[in-house]
Formats: sequence, C-alpha cells, structure tokens
Amino acid sequence: MKKKAMVWIVIVSLVVVVAIGTCLFLNSRLKKSGAESIPAETPMENPVTVDQSKDRFHISQEELDKMTDEELLQSVIDYPYLIDIFLTNHPEDAVASLKENCDALKELIARGTAVETIDSYLAQHENITTAEEEILRDQLIVIRDNL
Repeated sequence: MKKKAMVWIVIVSLVVVVAIGTCLFLNSRLKKSGAESIPAETPMENPVTVDQSKDRFHISQEELDKMTDEELLQSVIDYPYLIDIFLTNHPEDAVASLKENCDALKELIARGTAVETIDSYLAQHENITTAEEEILRDQLIVIRDNL
C-alpha cells in the first residue's frame, strides 16, 4: 500500500513541476517576444486551441540559427508539450507531433545532430537521483528512438 501511495505522490509532484515549468517557460517566451497576454472577458469567449497554444512556442529561424545543439536540446526539454509522450498510448505519435511543432527539435533533425546531441546529454546526465531526471531521460530516449 505504501508503494502505491508513493507512486501517486510522484505523479502529483510531476504534474505540479510540469505546470510550474510551463508557466515559467510561457512567461519567459512572452517577455522575450515583447508580447503581452490579453485576458478574455470570460473563459469561453476567447478559447485557445491546442494548435494556437503550440504556435506561442514558435522560435524564429534567425534565433534557431544562432543556437548551439545543446541550446536547441534545452529548448526541446523546456517545450511544454514534451509531456505528451507519456499522455498517449502511442508515444511515437507524440514524437511525430513534436517533430512537427517543436522548432528546436526540427532544427536538430535538420542539422543531423539530434541523436548525437541526445546521446551526449544522456551520457552527461547518467547519474539519476530524482524522479524528474528519470522521466526526462525516458522522454529523451523515446524521442531518440523515434527519429
């Protein structure tokens, strides 16, 4: 019974970490772009689709060209829809969506360095001490294996 409770604590903790990380990422992207969020008068008056939400994380080609492979991978790691890999029965579909919508991952693939960069990151971070690190490792492995 204790093991089941620990699993739930880990899951809830991860959801909270992802939510906080998403908020921080959104805030930093809004500040960089100079955009301001405009609140709707009522929640359903101006609904945002998932596709519109993904558009908010667009990185211009000019910015991508300036980024190192490691910076691109960090942008992939910070991409809020990375969690989709574990929210589906078919992780390869989530990776296909990432390849389509995550500009940083598209750039790594275009450079031909995606697998090498992921493998290098995994080698540098092989001493996993937290559940978050283990989840990130698993996400990167799923991405690498579906490129």
